[in-house]
Amino acid sequence: MINLQFQISPKIWYRYVDDTLSMFDNKDTANEFLKLLNRHNSIEFTIEFEQAKGIPFLDILVKR
Repeated sequence: MINLQFQISPKIWYRYVDDTLSMFDNKDTANEFLKLLNRHNSIEFTIEFEQAKGIPFLDILVKR
């Protein structure tokens, strides 16, 4: 298990197996965190942004 410390961190981070749901202050911060994750892991993370105040996560539409 690798323990990484980042200057940037999400407000929330929910994970189920290989899916994560995260919340950041803005898209720039989210993209910067994505770059950090992909630099330190052997797997490649991808990102999706909400549309119409919702985003699918584990076959459920999460709305704010």
